[in-house]
Amino acid sequence: MKQMMRKKPLMFSLICIGAYVVIFGIAQSLPAPAALENAWELAVGQLLSCMLFPLLSLTDQRSFYGVCPPAVPAKKMLFYLPLAALISINFWCGAEGISGSGDLRFLFSMLFVALLEEVLFRGLLFRALLKEGRRQAILIASLTFGLGHLVNLLSGSDLMAGLLQAAYSMAAGYLLVMLFLKSGSLLPGILTHWLLNGLQIFTPDTLSTVQVLVPGSGILVISLAYGLYLRRLPDVLQQ
Repeated sequence: MKQMMRKKPLMFSLICIGAYVVIFGIAQSLPAPAALENAWELAVGQLLSCMLFPLLSLTDQRSFYGVCPPAVPAKKMLFYLPLAALISINFWCGAEGISGSGDLRFLFSMLFVALLEEVLFRGLLFRALLKEGRRQAILIASLTFGLGHLVNLLSGSDLMAGLLQAAYSMAAGYLLVMLFLKSGSLLPGILTHWLLNGLQIFTPDTLSTVQVLVPGSGILVISLAYGLYLRRLPDVLQQ
């Protein structure tokens, strides 16, 4: 695996992403009693993280793949305030309390999802694509991230909801790529990704059709606006 990671990084990243999508999709579709809700996702997230992150350490590639502090001052990144606005989307339509241990397992499973998806899509895939061209890398990494969210259809999600999620996930993918490209770090993206997904536990379950569109629209607008701002900054990552 280490040899493939060094000599064929694109193939390695695609194999890892494919395995992640399939395995996590299966985990989401597996039945579980109410007392163990979200247990499969949490277990799989822990297992895959325990497999991937030691590999980065063994190959001394943590900094190369962005598992390090940002290389630019926070001031240039607008102190990351647009990311806070993005996270707040979960509360735009109201909020409700945590209903039980299943919600807490969901919150922690989303931490592993954020870690894995940022390293896989931004770290491994984007880094491999960047060698072939900057614009192409940004486009493919953003589209792939959005399409990867269609895996939620395997767990019984509504088709239209799944397609909408894929659409605004592409916008979020663009923003996360720009964050990595301009800061040299995945950490801001990991934290944002985790809280944006995990804090859904506070979003009311009884939203109307119109209200459901509000968070997605917010993600789309904020991601594109902040991503276009970051586009003006010099790249930290080199091809």
